[in-house]
Amino acid sequence: MTLTESTTCNLCQQPLSDLEIIREMFIFKTCLVCRACQKKFKKITGSTCQQCGVALEDDRCVQCLDCMAWLERVGEPIKHVSLYHYNDIMQQYFKYYKFQGGYHLAELFRHELSWKIRNLGVDVVVPIPLSEVKYNIRGFNQVTAWLGNDYQSLLQRVHQSNSQSEKSRSERLSSENPFRLNPNQLCVKTAKICVVDDIYTTGTTIRHVYSILRQAGYQNLCSISLAHA
Repeated sequence: MTLTESTTCNLCQQPLSDLEIIREMFIFKTCLVCRACQKKFKKITGSTCQQCGVALEDDRCVQCLDCMAWLERVGEPIKHVSLYHYNDIMQQYFKYYKFQGGYHLAELFRHELSWKIRNLGVDVVVPIPLSEVKYNIRGFNQVTAWLGNDYQSLLQRVHQSNSQSEKSRSERLSSENPFRLNPNQLCVKTAKICVVDDIYTTGTTIRHVYSILRQAGYQNLCSISLAHA
């Protein structure tokens, strides 16, 4: 698949400015999103939870209440970071990217996400896998579309439940672990592994993955998502 050539913004559907069109002609790169929409994406800055990476209002805190509750339940911490808040414009992005076949929109965050992963100093990058059913419907994995070929399929999805977006918070928290290790894609136990997901919501998916990897002997783990809801 290639970038979609367009004279309108892929998110707000408004015409691109003459300057934006001229710029893409000179740098030979399609302008996917207008300047106005770009400014609406909000990066997570300031103090963040040392576990899930959510922004904290109180600089004196090191963990959010959710992660404190998780730690009490499962007994093991995570080390996660998210790049952006899941605000209205990010929701619009995922609407077109994940659910309306907007594969070309992976380009919008590909370089930034790859740069952040490199800075984490990891050995192996592991995307959250889709089920075969969901992959066939969507046509691509939204996480691997960001990563290109720089990842290892260390995980497999055992079963597919309803989409996370269709579940209530309590249903997400109590959901069965849908993952297992891919026996054909193992790596050395001392490798630093970075798990990549699209959106951190309740933390259930990420903690399911941490659990599977830790049970298999992988202890040097971190994770990252584009957005934190």
